[in-house]
Amino acid sequence: MVVDMGHNVTAPSDSQVVLPQPDPRTLSALPGADYHEDMDSAVPYILALLPTVGLLALFYVVMKSILEGDRRERIAQAKWEAEQDKRAKESHNS
Repeated sequence: MVVDMGHNVTAPSDSQVVLPQPDPRTLSALPGADYHEDMDSAVPYILALLPTVGLLALFYVVMKSILEGDRRERIAQAKWEAEQDKRAKESHNS
């Protein structure tokens, strides 16, 4: 027999396959049966950590850009100083 959502009972046709339904009493004995219960209890803790993780990611991006900007500025400063030293030596030798 096949029972649809409208609770109409029909006999299975040749093209329909009727699968045996597991016994609900034995489902809790299966490994991982309490997975959804564990996840339901873990979700509030995960959601509570999301703002902290978001701020950590934002802090990382800001600090990375500050440090990269500082590095680029030091490189530009070193190039400028080398150019000034080269000009000073050329003008001193002339």
